[in-house]
Amino acid sequence: MKKTALSFILCFLLLAAAPARTRAANVDAGVIDASVQFRMEQAQIQRLSLGIVKDGSIVYLMSYGKDGANEDIYPIASVSKTFTAFAARQLIDAGILDENAPVQTYLSGFSAAYQGSEVNVSVGQLIRHRSGISVYEGSAPFIYEPGRSFEDAIGRSMQIDLTYKPGTVYEYSNTNYLLLGGIIEAASGQPFEAYINEHILAPLGMNHTYANTTLPEGMVYVHGSMPSYTGAIPLNYRLPTAISPAGGFMSTAEDLCKWIACYQAEGVPLIDKAASAAPLSIYWVDEKPSDSVIFHNGALPGFQSSMRIDTASGWGVVVLGASSDQLGIFQTAPTAYSIAEDVLVYVNEGIFPEPSPAVLDANTLTAFSIIIAGSAAFMIVSIVRAVMRKTKSRAKIARSAFCLAVPILWMVLVPVYYGCGWEWLLVNGPKLNIELFAVLAALFATGTAEMIVLLKKKW
Repeated sequence: MKKTALSFILCFLLLAAAPARTRAANVDAGVIDASVQFRMEQAQIQRLSLGIVKDGSIVYLMSYGKDGANEDIYPIASVSKTFTAFAARQLIDAGILDENAPVQTYLSGFSAAYQGSEVNVSVGQLIRHRSGISVYEGSAPFIYEPGRSFEDAIGRSMQIDLTYKPGTVYEYSNTNYLLLGGIIEAASGQPFEAYINEHILAPLGMNHTYANTTLPEGMVYVHGSMPSYTGAIPLNYRLPTAISPAGGFMSTAEDLCKWIACYQAEGVPLIDKAASAAPLSIYWVDEKPSDSVIFHNGALPGFQSSMRIDTASGWGVVVLGASSDQLGIFQTAPTAYSIAEDVLVYVNEGIFPEPSPAVLDANTLTAFSIIIAGSAAFMIVSIVRAVMRKTKSRAKIARSAFCLAVPILWMVLVPVYYGCGWEWLLVNGPKLNIELFAVLAALFATGTAEMIVLLKKKW
C-alpha cells in the first residue's frame, strides 16, 4: 500500500511540474491561425505554409493565403544547405569522403591563397563555414545568374583569395556549399541532384522536394512578393539554377516536416548511427548552440524559409513564406524567421509572444522621395534650358554626350563586371538600383532632349 501511495504521489508531482508541455501537446489550431494571419497582415506576407512536428510525428500543417494548399512548393533558399551537409555526412560515415582532406583531393584545379601564400582548405572547413572564404565571395552575382550551370559556377570558384586563414574564423558563405556540392559529385560518382534524390529524398518519401529550381513539367512554385508603401508587389523572376547545393532546393512544409523528423531520429534510416561520431547539428551551426534549439534560415528575393528544432522538448517547426523585404521599407516587422520562433515558443509554453510591430523605415522613404524627385526636377530643368537656349557650343555638345554615355555605359558594363544580367541585380538590390535607375533615366532623358535640340539648331 505504501509503495502504491508513493507511486501515486510521485506521478502527481511529475504531472504538476510540467503543465506547459501538457498544455502545448494539444496545439490550438484557432490560436495558431489567428496569430500567424495577424503577423502576415502586418508584414504584407501574401502566402505562407506552416508545419509542426512533435517527436518525429507531424501534428499540424496549414497553408495561408489565397488558394493555399499543403502541397504548395516554395524555394527554400539556404535551408537547402542542410541537405548538402547531410549528404556529405553520409559519405564521410561511409568512408567515401574524408572531411580532413584538402578540397583539391576531389576538385582538381582548386587553389586557395591567404595573404599571397597558397594554403589548403579542408572539406570539413567548407561544411562548417571555417574555410576562410568570405560572405562577399559567396554573394557573387554570377552565382545567381538564371540559366548558369552548376558546373560553370564551380569553375568560376576554383581560384579563391581567402579573407581568413582556414580553420580560424567562422564566416557564412554560399561558396563553401557550392564547392561542397561539387565534392559530393566527385566522391559519390553521381550528379549532385541524383545523389540527393536516391539517398535522401526517395527513402524519406519527400516526393515534393527538388534539388534544383527546375521543376518537372506542369508543376509550379508559389510566386514571391515584397512589401511596399502601397501593399505587396509580386516579384516573379527566373530562379538561379547554379546554387542548388547552397540554396537552390524547392520543397513543401509537409516534406520539410519529414526532414525534421529524420533529424530528430538522428538520421535514421539514412545513416549508420554506429558510424557517426558527432551530432548532426554540428552541420547546422558553427559551434554547440547556447540552448537546445538548432535552426537554419534561408532567403531569396521574394521568399523566406525557416526550420527550427528544439532538441530538448521534441518540437520542430518549419515556416515557408512568399515574401521578403527587398526594398527595406520596414525597420521591424514579422518575418518567416520570427513566425517560426513564435510558433516554437507557443508549442513549448502555450502562449504566443507579442509580435514585432511593423514600423516603416522613414529614412528609406525619404531617400526614395529625394532621389526620385531630385532626378525628375533635374531632368525637367535641363530639358527646359536646352529648349530655351538659342546658341550651341562644344561644351553643350559634350554635356549632352556625357548625359547619354553614362547611362548607356552603366547598363552595358555593370552586368559584364558582375557576370550576370540586370534581372538579378534588380531583384536582389531593388532599393539601390531603383534609385540609380532614377538618376540614370534623368541623365538619359536630359541628354536625349539636349541632343535633339542641338541637332535641330544645326540643321
